[in-house]
Amino acid sequence: MKLIDIPGFKSILGYQNFSRFLFQSSVYLAKKNRLPPRPKVNEDEIEEVFIKGGGSGGQKINKTNSKVQLRHVPTGIVISAQPTRSREQNRKKAREIIALKLEEINDPENCRTKIIKDLKVKSKKSKLKKSKRKYQRLAEEKKLAEQADSNNQDDFSFLNLSEIEVEMEMEQEELELNSNSTTSDVNHVNKADSTDK
Repeated sequence: MKLIDIPGFKSILGYQNFSRFLFQSSVYLAKKNRLPPRPKVNEDEIEEVFIKGGGSGGQKINKTNSKVQLRHVPTGIVISAQPTRSREQNRKKAREIIALKLEEINDPENCRTKIIKDLKVKSKKSKLKKSKRKYQRLAEEKKLAEQADSNNQDDFSFLNLSEIEVEMEMEQEELELNSNSTTSDVNHVNKADSTDK
């Protein structure tokens, strides 16, 4: 990334402020804003009324006119909002809601709410895919581990059987050798006895 030096800009901001400005501007430029800008409402088309609120927030909510009701005169849409106890914050939120409603009516395909909804659906699908892949991978690893264990057990049982068979063969050979040597000894003794007579 090449930095362009603007003459006199460093001297106005100072070196540390200039570097901070460059960092913040680069971070700002790096972000991708996938959403369209928030829609605005013409204040001349709105009638605003304040109503006593209700719900959570204590007795103060019930006694003050903090709930905002907006009516869009050309379309007849009525919005009421009371997300907070503050009248100013409720006015701001009500204007955002009515602007989004009007945008949905005017341009339903490209409206901000549809794009947000699509992004949420896409994110949810992505999370489900990732979760599914994770559990498939874990199941495959478990299956491979079980196969390896069963193969190891089979190999060991085969080795054990072969070792037992080898030991049995060796014992049989020893028995045969012993039986042959004892019979030959007996024969030698019998021959010696017969020769002495």
